[in-house]
Formats: sequence, C-alpha cells, structure tokens
Amino acid sequence: MASSKPSKSERQRRNRARREARQARSAHAGEATEIARDGGRPDAVESPEGGATKASSTKGAAAKGKTTRGGRQNPFTIPGQRAVMLAFLFSIASIGLLLFTPVRVAREADADDPRIEQAEDVEVNDDGTVSFTEDVKLLDEESLPVALLIMLTPVAITGAAVFFTKHEKRSTIWTMAMLAIAGYVFFIGGAYAIYTLPSLVALGVGGFQTRRAENADRVAELKAQRAARKAAKASGKDIIDVDAIEEDGD
Repeated sequence: MASSKPSKSERQRRNRARREARQARSAHAGEATEIARDGGRPDAVESPEGGATKASSTKGAAAKGKTTRGGRQNPFTIPGQRAVMLAFLFSIASIGLLLFTPVRVAREADADDPRIEQAEDVEVNDDGTVSFTEDVKLLDEESLPVALLIMLTPVAITGAAVFFTKHEKRSTIWTMAMLAIAGYVFFIGGAYAIYTLPSLVALGVGGFQTRRAENADRVAELKAQRAARKAAKASGKDIIDVDAIEEDGD
C-alpha cells in the first residue's frame, strides 16, 4: 500500500507557496494602509516594481512651488524677496509720513527770535545764541525740488532692488541698494530720514537671506563634488585591484 506521507520535494514546494502567499498578503495590506493614509488615492503608493510614484498632482505642485495654508501659491519664492518688497512699501509709506507728519529739527537762532517762545528744549549757548528744537513739515521747510528729492530717492532705490529680484546677482544688487539707502540717511535725508530706517533694515534682512541661501547651495554643490571625487577615486582603486588579480592568475 502506498504511503500517504508527501515527499520532501512536495513539502518544500508547499512551504514555498505558503511563504509567497503570506508575502503577497503583507504587500497588499501595506498598500491598503498607504491608500487609507493618503485619503483613498492609490497613486500615492509605491509601485511594486520598486519605482516610487508621485503622491498626486496636487502634492507634486506643492512640492515644486510653496503654498500657503489656504492652498494659494506663495508669490515670494525667492529668499529675501518678501523683505525687499517690504522695503519698497516702507519707502512709499514714508512719503505720506513726510507730507503730513512733522519732524523734530534742531535749530540755532538769536535770543530775540520769535520762534523761541513756542520752542522746546531751549538752551542758551556761550556765544549768545539759543539752541532749540522745533516741529516742522517737509514742504514747509524745504523747496519743492529738495522735498521731491528727499521723498522719491528711497522709492527709486528700493524700486530698483525689487526690479532686479530675479537677477542672478540680486544679492550684490540688494547690498548696493542697502548701502545707497544708508548714504541717503546720513547725507541727504537729515532729520527726515528717520522714516526711511525701516526700509534700510528690510533691505539688510533681504540681502542676508539671499546670501545665506546662495551659500547653502554652494556648500551643497561642493559636498556633491567632493563625494563624486571620492566615488571616482574608489572606483579607480577597484579597477586596479581587479587588474592585479588577473595578472596573478596568468
């Protein structure tokens, strides 16, 4: 009578079939978990051939362009661009402040000057003159050409910085714009330049951010080049060792 016990090869075949079935069930369970995690989108799962697919067109677009919480695309995709735009807006706002807001200006006049009666911080000097501070408006104090120069110079400088935002040398341009605003504050604006200080600070922040990003890209590029040289050097050593083995075999 023939034995009902399976042979060794039959048992191996059955065990192999069971292992493959368990692996298939595990793979399908993992895919189902990934689909449930991504909201039921099967295109977010890694392909069984080993090539990872994109999660979705929405996620791909979000990876390429930064988006805000509301789902809208962020217009400030360049490092430092937001700060430079704020500098331009601050310079525009300074025009309104210069037109309607008085500025405290230091004066020096004779002791019988009628303005001293309404002045503040009056101080008598050794030569008989009197130093005091007075609140004045730009148009009341300066002529129209000088007032336009004081008001529009910061707008022109920051506007040029915004115009060259996408230029490859924007970090240098923004630094030059910051220096130009600093020169305006010290040599042209005088007491009226106090409203331009926010633009100066914003330009400094924008220049710092773009230079930091450029340095990070440069460091990453240098690391990649160093790794490529090491890989090429290691590959060259392997080839030399193989040639030496072949010569010994001959």
